[in-house]
Amino acid sequence: MQISDNNLREPFEKIDNKIKQVLADDSEDDLVLYLENNIRNLNNIEAYNELGDKLCSLYEWRRGIGKGINQVLESVAKSLENGRVILDTPNLKKANALNVNLLGNCLKRLVNLGYTSSVAKSGKKMEARTENDKKKLKQLNEELNELAIHLNLVMEDVLKQICSQEIDRMYQAVVELFKCHLSHIEKGTNDIAPNIAIRFPDSQLIRVDNKLTFTLCFKAGFAITSGNWQEAVQVERIKRTWYTLWLGKKTYYETEYKTRSSDNAEIPSIEQLLENWQFQIKAEDKEIVKKISCWLLEQIDSLKKNVEKIQNDVINRYEDRLYTANKEITTDYEMQKNVWQPMQQKAISLMEDFNSLGKSLKEEI
Repeated sequence: MQISDNNLREPFEKIDNKIKQVLADDSEDDLVLYLENNIRNLNNIEAYNELGDKLCSLYEWRRGIGKGINQVLESVAKSLENGRVILDTPNLKKANALNVNLLGNCLKRLVNLGYTSSVAKSGKKMEARTENDKKKLKQLNEELNELAIHLNLVMEDVLKQICSQEIDRMYQAVVELFKCHLSHIEKGTNDIAPNIAIRFPDSQLIRVDNKLTFTLCFKAGFAITSGNWQEAVQVERIKRTWYTLWLGKKTYYETEYKTRSSDNAEIPSIEQLLENWQFQIKAEDKEIVKKISCWLLEQIDSLKKNVEKIQNDVINRYEDRLYTANKEITTDYEMQKNVWQPMQQKAISLMEDFNSLGKSLKEEI
């Protein structure tokens, strides 16, 4: 049973150690791929080689989550590029209607600020020189940050739906894994000790906790930096003219350049926003794998405790039966001893009497 437990824990302990290495920047391995490879390696262990693809949901969640998130992000991108807000994908229909409306209103404000068409498609370098332009640039930055906030709210709803489905699939995968594990140790223990007849009932032992949640957080906006620009200014000058014997004056203008402050920014394109959001999603993979790994190890520990309890209960009952049987046999033996021991003494006494009688008869003859 200890060997079986070690075989079950080993791949997940490897994953846990790899997570610690990646989080400490001691490894650049893709944690989801590492998770997949180690779970697939379970099929190489005799006890689990019949599971096949039943455990694939423990690592395919990335595709499910990624697909759902990309649908939402692409809807946002198309709305900005086309200047017409359309948020009607299946996943968005599952989200809270108020949050979707707030996201739509934010997209409309961005379109009205000019973040649409070519600007949304290619981005734009802006140098806000006037107070009005500075205000507009600041507002655009704030609206993009607002977009991230509303996107987080909508994505939280969408993720609840997607993750609920993915977690249910993971839950079923762990149940299948544990059923296989219990079947293996039941067979092994009964091959070793058939008289004990140990049973590990699935319904009593498999208590997989499905309270597993994932969260994602998006950021947007852009950096606004202070800059300078040279403004050409016409400055009025007055000078005396020679042809008036320096008595008359003439007005003329010279161009001077004065340094002015500006707010500079590079407005990101939709493609850059998408890449940034997808990068943020990928960065969260580490935390998701960490949660899954910890969750799986907790479930394995729980299963081990339940199995040990069943095993100890069975052995304790077996020992009780042995003790009872031994006591019954001992009691029966004592009872029988009390019956046949006097009979034995009587038989010995009779035998001695017969021997004495035989000697007497011989002597008389």
